[in-house]
Amino acid sequence: LQVCIKHGSCELPIKNFKAIMKMLLHLMESQNNDVLIASLHTLGRIVRSTEMKACWSNFLELILLKIIDCYKISKEVSREIDIIVLKIAGVLPLDISVNILNPVIATGEFPANLCALKILTELTQKQGTDLTDNHLDCIMPNVARLADDSQSMVRKAAVFCIVKLYIVMGEEKVKPKFSLLNASKIR
Repeated sequence: LQVCIKHGSCELPIKNFKAIMKMLLHLMESQNNDVLIASLHTLGRIVRSTEMKACWSNFLELILLKIIDCYKISKEVSREIDIIVLKIAGVLPLDISVNILNPVIATGEFPANLCALKILTELTQKQGTDLTDNHLDCIMPNVARLADDSQSMVRKAAVFCIVKLYIVMGEEKVKPKFSLLNASKIR
């Protein structure tokens, strides 16, 4: 399926998209890491396909939440998800993705919040120039709160996300939000 989508015609996968999506979601429940990783890579290939965007964009919330949910399975799976996120961040619809990720960042438990932060950081890296003040007002309080999380990996990811927002959006937009951070995080 990945080869077909990458090098061939997407006509057949598009025609059978709902069945393929149902099968991939089922495979993502697998206890076998190899099966799970293969299904994640296939899903990543689908998301990167411009021909299939009309199909997968209707399932974006399900796709992102499923990827985030799989992050907890194992270190091997989470490493693969990190790689997939690097590849798909440039094609994810920004507004919808931020609206999906923000509640996970706000209320998600570890490692779901960590995965959501990493996706947001990559979105900022790839599409940050399209982020608005409204996006920043929405996400910054939750990201700032995670900069004081009990999990060091989450704290680190939150700080990286804030730094990426600062670099991409500029000091004049992000610096006023620093009031949400404690003094040690501002340094």
